[in-house]
Amino acid sequence: MTAEARALAEISIPSVKGWSEPSFLGGAWTPAHGAPATLPVINLEIRHLTEMLEPATHEVIAAMLRESLTVFDTPKNWAKMAPTYLEALEKYPEWAIADALRSIRLDHKFFPRPAEIRAEIPEQYHRMVLAKMRLETARMIARRT
Repeated sequence: MTAEARALAEISIPSVKGWSEPSFLGGAWTPAHGAPATLPVINLEIRHLTEMLEPATHEVIAAMLRESLTVFDTPKNWAKMAPTYLEALEKYPEWAIADALRSIRLDHKFFPRPAEIRAEIPEQYHRMVLAKMRLETARMIARRT
């Protein structure tokens, strides 16, 4: 088994389809309202989000890009371009990159630039990042009380 095949086989995409913002944050919660939950509950939610938002490794990103390149013509200067793609995608979790690349393979005629892949990152990723920031704020408040 090649290193690329091993990296693809080791991708463990967590289930994020059913994720929703913790109900205790609610749309109207602000820091002025005080801690929305106990510190252990807040910490548990932060831990779950942190796991779901864990960035993909460069090896996994490279394997996913190579898999997508099988649908497109590989750019002639791919060896020089690849590090830019890795840099552009290194903050995203595997599931978000996989969703973006799936959309790219289905909807694009040519292999996209890094910004075009980032534009396909699912909105759910951005909602999760925002929820994690709000939870971290809630944790600061809960620690003070």
